[in-house]
Amino acid sequence: MITANIKIVNIEYEKTLQQLFPIIRERLGAAESTDLIIRLFQKLDDAALPVLLGIMDRLPERTKNELLAICLDTYSDKLCEKLNEELAKHPYGRFLQAGSVSVERQGEALYLWISQVQVDYKGLVKEKMGGTVGGIASLLVGEKMEKMALELLWTEESRGKLIELLQGALDKYGFAMGLADFQMMQDHEIYEDFVEAEKHLILTDELETDILDALAGYLRDRADEGQE
Repeated sequence: MITANIKIVNIEYEKTLQQLFPIIRERLGAAESTDLIIRLFQKLDDAALPVLLGIMDRLPERTKNELLAICLDTYSDKLCEKLNEELAKHPYGRFLQAGSVSVERQGEALYLWISQVQVDYKGLVKEKMGGTVGGIASLLVGEKMEKMALELLWTEESRGKLIELLQGALDKYGFAMGLADFQMMQDHEIYEDFVEAEKHLILTDELETDILDALAGYLRDRADEGQE
């Protein structure tokens, strides 16, 4: 099995929030939390979207990324399903099956990890090489077959196609963002098990402070607009 690590770039936060709002509302509605912010948005329900957009517009980049990572991790199982649906439509993507999707924050950047990817090495080699050559190559066994298949996956063209597939899968589930710096490795080189998000949603003190500051700014601006 292999693991892919892709940097998330060009994030359209407002569009993503608008597309994900029904899911976020459902998630917050079912969450058990003592956080004042979460309880406030549970009370707002449908009316929360303009407030969320106002808050998002005033948050620092790192906090936006942290919130986005929470959303991605919370729905990683569904994202994995969507990704596999997209892979199944591709001529050689159909020979890949992702096992899990997770997100890692590194400084100011976000990285998408696709782990436990199972590969039909014979089918991939035969499809990519085509014709008689592909048929002969697919007769290889063991490490030789695996090495040839991975070399085909690691070409610039293959990485570009896979990025297109990933972006398509993310967009269909509401995440408007670009991907870059596609890296692939075998699972035994680096792999972290993904732990499904807990039902109890807890915001860190730093994240909660940033959201409160942004909410206060949004409310002040609304009050100023009302006085004009």
